[in-house]
Amino acid sequence: MDNRIRRGVMIKKQENTDEEIIVNTGKIQSIIETYDFFFFYFSPDPDAVGVSIAFALYLRHFHKESAIYLPEGFDPNLDFLFDVASYNNIKIIKEFHETLSYIKNHKPVFITCDTATHFLLPHFNEINDFKQRFCPRESIEADHHFGGDSEVIFENSATLYVKSNSNCEILGNYFEAIKEKKKFNEDNIFPRNVVLSLLIGICFDTQFGKFVVDQEKYDKWFNFLSNRLKKIT
Repeated sequence: MDNRIRRGVMIKKQENTDEEIIVNTGKIQSIIETYDFFFFYFSPDPDAVGVSIAFALYLRHFHKESAIYLPEGFDPNLDFLFDVASYNNIKIIKEFHETLSYIKNHKPVFITCDTATHFLLPHFNEINDFKQRFCPRESIEADHHFGGDSEVIFENSATLYVKSNSNCEILGNYFEAIKEKKKFNEDNIFPRNVVLSLLIGICFDTQFGKFVVDQEKYDKWFNFLSNRLKKIT
């Protein structure tokens, strides 16, 4: 277990500044280009699932391998997303012992999305111990939960902490920044399955726009993704 958690010190999440977002976007892309295996570890809800599958699909673009830990199963309404994940060789792990084996054998970079505190992560103490022993120190965290018991979960994380309606909006912003920086084609960075995954997270987290913290961000991403889906379907 890392020293911060062993000492019982909780580091409160703070929203990243615009400058930090620019720097951390570069750090995350560097991590992606450096490592080959990634492990998605989060408290499951449709936003967390949508953003994780969208991110894992993006990683496939770089020929990276991903695993998603879902010990408690998932909403049957999301079956088609997991079909997409399986079709794209994104591994869904349900068993705790299989998770430890995957971490030990593949030494993945941890990615935690849409999770306010480590108390919400299943089997955190055991999994974090394996992370400390076998995995790179670098991690990736994205979240839109602040206040209360929210905390920085891992040391040495490149963070995207943004006040947003959903984590899928945060990832959309990241994709947009990378698209401009790397001159990627929109068809590559926003293919149909990524668009679907992001839309699912945004729609579930906002109840189709009924509950939003930033109307402008919601309108931007809901309209862009909806129009993009119509265009490519």
